[in-house]
Amino acid sequence: MNPYDFDPSRLKDLKPACARIVTPTALGTAFSIGMSRVLTCNHVVESAADARCHFGDIGKPIDFRILQRYEKADIAVLEAVDPNSLKDVPATSVVAATPKLTNWWAWGFPAVLNGQGVPLFGFVADEDCTDHEGRKTIQLFAENLAGEDAQLGGLSGSPVLSGTEVVAMIYRVLAGRTDGKQARFGMIFALPITTLNPAFRGVAAAGSPVTPMPPPDPKPSTEEAEQLRLFGKLKSASTTEKLFRVLGEWQGKGKVPLPPNVPLIVAEKMIGMGAPRAALTVLEGVGNAPRADQLRALSHSLLGHHDAAHGLLVSMPPSGESGGISGGVFKRRYLETRKKAWLQGAFDEYERTYEVSRDPYPGINAAATALWLGNKKLSRARAKEVLEALEAKPTSERTHWDWATLGEAFLLGGKTKRAISCYQEAIGKDPTLLRNISVMRKQARISLRQLGRPTDKFEAVLMVGGVACFSGHRVDEPGRLRPRFPRDCVEPVARCIRTALDKCNIHFGFSSAAGGADILFLEQLLERHGEPTVFLPFPKEAFAESSVGPEWRVRYDAVLARISPENLHVLMDKKPQTPEAENEAYAKCNNEIQNAAMDAGRIYDEAPVLIAVLNSAENRSGTSLKGGTAEAVRTWKEQLRGRVIVIDPLTSGAIKGNCRL
Repeated sequence: MNPYDFDPSRLKDLKPACARIVTPTALGTAFSIGMSRVLTCNHVVESAADARCHFGDIGKPIDFRILQRYEKADIAVLEAVDPNSLKDVPATSVVAATPKLTNWWAWGFPAVLNGQGVPLFGFVADEDCTDHEGRKTIQLFAENLAGEDAQLGGLSGSPVLSGTEVVAMIYRVLAGRTDGKQARFGMIFALPITTLNPAFRGVAAAGSPVTPMPPPDPKPSTEEAEQLRLFGKLKSASTTEKLFRVLGEWQGKGKVPLPPNVPLIVAEKMIGMGAPRAALTVLEGVGNAPRADQLRALSHSLLGHHDAAHGLLVSMPPSGESGGISGGVFKRRYLETRKKAWLQGAFDEYERTYEVSRDPYPGINAAATALWLGNKKLSRARAKEVLEALEAKPTSERTHWDWATLGEAFLLGGKTKRAISCYQEAIGKDPTLLRNISVMRKQARISLRQLGRPTDKFEAVLMVGGVACFSGHRVDEPGRLRPRFPRDCVEPVARCIRTALDKCNIHFGFSSAAGGADILFLEQLLERHGEPTVFLPFPKEAFAESSVGPEWRVRYDAVLARISPENLHVLMDKKPQTPEAENEAYAKCNNEIQNAAMDAGRIYDEAPVLIAVLNSAENRSGTSLKGGTAEAVRTWKEQLRGRVIVIDPLTSGAIKGNCRL
């Protein structure tokens, strides 16, 4: 035994539990604390949402996501993306309180050695030290950092041991003022176990060598309580409008800082809801952290901007999540073009990522795309592996995507009843994530077709809601010579619109907000709890003067007050000066409405329908006003965009409110 309490025989237990941690901007050390988690310094991972750890001398790579940050204490808890990847990694043993220390030893991964771990050892210089940021620390003297050529970098996060138990974690090494790269005086600062206690809450499992740490104060602080309320509101928000409202109300208070992971949580939920544009808006204020770029890439691909998505992904460090999103870009290109080369590219990306990460997400997609390529044997093998991995996870810990993945694994294995049950569990986790549900349904439809089974097997469970765009006449001005939409037809037409929405199960609607048919459409859609998106050719007041009128102004204001700011699009800064230019603005507005409906159809895997309130005489004439309803219908038909439902205000069916669709 040397004088510094360092016994080389103890390395056989510690080395497998320690890892070199790598992020795009930093290096450090991490150590296992059980339950598929590791502990490191927050400054090592402060600009990242995930990281890769290389365990032991062999450098076994495992991907982690950031589970919890304690920024003031400079602590971060990471959780393995695939919990099974840590089954052979032992946990370190910790003490309940910092003992009286004289000597210490540690294990870390200096950057200069490029992955080789080394022991550190020495004596305690000051066991009750306060650093320049007010942290209670332990000041250590490290014998093997006292030399003039001792290089810094990579040691933050190293576990400090007394005997065989972890008592602290290194977070800073005293550096020289000249270059900042070399250690000076052999001095190290470590966070004592009492500071690390919050990171161990709930970590220990039965039989784990980790001693569970009681929290120093089970009652949350005022700031923590406010942040918990924020997370609760975000979780319960059922629309993008409500998510933006919660963020706006929080930022308006300005008392408690917004947790840095909130924009990522909100953006991910918006993507799940099918609002990638809104997600990109939320991410504008976030830096280029890996998770933010992953969400940006996914949003761009959902909007059809596949090159932009690929450009973000190629510069990112490899991970199960990034590889899965990259495979999704290839898959969406295949679904748009039906070119087999894109499908093969998707399979190759999913399979490569799965082989490296063993992440169920790319794994189940590798299984599905293998089936679509005709390789049923490989598909079943991959599905079985994913199934076994997720069934080993406790039911209470399974996420929305875990259940969805289990459902698809059972489907690919031919067990449709089990698949339905799992899909129901996935939806129950968050029924608002309609885009995610549409992904489950689309994959199921394709796989069922490949398996020779009815493609509507899961339609009753995987319900999303249809997509419609709308165009319609304004109500006739008093004294109009040729009636087109008389006032006494308003209520019957409203009932016809409701009938069309019900029969097509419309949830997502796109229209303008002119007085008359547009407002009727928006009112009926809101009445059935749908999600409207409104396009105005020019600002709200100018549009009200030209296209709403005093009779419909109250209803116009009431409808727009219920539209999310992110779902209200004003296309021009001011109203055009000439009638010709104004008609061009209306035509552009019609095009934007139809394009948005097509985008939504692609996102939700729904065939969009055009609903139009149109006088049959105008519909038959073949001529129409620029920017009018007849032109909108003709454009939709010429571009073969889908079904058209025409409601004629002058027919007896409409007048009686018994519309025939």
